[in-house]
Amino acid sequence: MAKVPVKKIAIVKPPATDFFKLPFEVFYSEHIAVTMMEFKSDIKVKKFEDIKIVHKEQGDSWGASFLCRQNNGPELYCCIKNYHDEVAPTWLDFLEEDNLEMNSGCDYSL
Repeated sequence: MAKVPVKKIAIVKPPATDFFKLPFEVFYSEHIAVTMMEFKSDIKVKKFEDIKIVHKEQGDSWGASFLCRQNNGPELYCCIKNYHDEVAPTWLDFLEEDNLEMNSGCDYSL
């Protein structure tokens, strides 16, 4: 009696995806203080000395959306736990705000 060769079935596993490293959006629904700075000059700015005035506006927002495009792992945890304090980190890009009310502004000369 001849032996029949056994066929091996290849098991293909999908690639492991680390969901904690995917890009994500985060929405803060609470009150957020907003400060916007704008550099102003009467000439085309090529160096810092060309800036004549810094215009600063402050206000309040009740909701803001941010996007993390490059998530290396701890960024999502940082947002969930609010470990970045009151300043948006460089890896978190501003998308939009809801109910923005700017209520003060001033100019600073340089």
